Amino acid sequence: MAKNINRKIADEILDHATNVSRFEANLQLRVLGVLHDLEDELVTKLAKVNLTARSRKRFLQLKKQVAVKIDKAYKAIEELAAQDLRKVAQLEMDFTVKAINKELGVKLANVGFTATQIATISDAALIQGAVNSDWWRTFSGETLKRFTREIQMGMSLGEGMDAMIRRVRGTSTGKYRNVIKGGKVKRVYEYAGGIMQVSNNDATKIVRTAVQTVSNTARMKSFEENDDMIKGKQWAATLDTRTCPVCRPLDGLVWDLDNNPIGHSTPFPGAIAHYQCRCDQLPVLKSMDELGLSEFKALDNVPGTKASMDGQVSDKTSYADWFNSRSVARQRDILGDKKYDLYKKGNLDFKDMVNQAGRPLTIDQLTERVNRKSN
Repeated sequence: MAKNINRKIADEILDHATNVSRFEANLQLRVLGVLHDLEDELVTKLAKVNLTARSRKRFLQLKKQVAVKIDKAYKAIEELAAQDLRKVAQLEMDFTVKAINKELGVKLANVGFTATQIATISDAALIQGAVNSDWWRTFSGETLKRFTREIQMGMSLGEGMDAMIRRVRGTSTGKYRNVIKGGKVKRVYEYAGGIMQVSNNDATKIVRTAVQTVSNTARMKSFEENDDMIKGKQWAATLDTRTCPVCRPLDGLVWDLDNNPIGHSTPFPGAIAHYQCRCDQLPVLKSMDELGLSEFKALDNVPGTKASMDGQVSDKTSYADWFNSRSVARQRDILGDKKYDLYKKGNLDFKDMVNQAGRPLTIDQLTERVNRKSN
């Protein structure tokens, strides 16, 4: 028996999700590149000032200069993230429509939003209660507060400049990490324990949360635009073996387009269920009966399309099941040759495959992949 249309569309979206995760990694590395430059600027400014417990005037001047640097860096990050999130929203709507039409074998789904409307959807998307711009402004203020607190503490303890620089940058781990500057991946020294490590961690977490929120929000908007053929949305918590206790019971649940539960009583969590959530929303197409086309139910002259539109939700599957159903070429594309070889030898857990930081995709590369698949 052929898979129903919803299952096929789910496969397309889960396949696409691995590429979105690579774009997310790319945006994280670019944001970290801006923060690495900020770190260098803060350390340079700090090193030029002779601070002691009595030098309050010099400290206030330093704080003023640092505030300008921090504000400039986070404004740059805010705009960088906003631009890419708008592209993610556009891409997700286009992809969803293409995935549905591909499996139907006919262009029935469409998206009627203008570029301006899509940008508004992205900019207004609530990322755990706040929009993108508010998050970066909050992080800007918190970074300045941490800098102020740590330097004042160092001054009160009579610490030398090296010790105060460590409060900002941290201590070398003896390792390197990647950032992206000027469109190129660069290796930089890794430090731990300073205030900038906190800023880096905050940035990577909110990027992951923002990309997934906007991606799901845009996808669900495309569902609403096509409510003549889509009746609901299904939660898919199947990206890897690390599915959290919050999302595990949501997996497979369905809500209508007005967020009313179907066959259960769990309220709809929203675009994501929690901070750093990686779950996806899948469309549930109407059946032939619901479309008023019951006379076509028995037709099978278009394999995998009309006769498969039974209105049933996608059956649950683990990420391992889904991954193993892909071709060898696709498995290699998802993992990369080295990880694929390790996986086949039994030395790689699925939780390792979602870390795509070593193989980041730009939004343009991601768009190219989507367009290539749809042609």
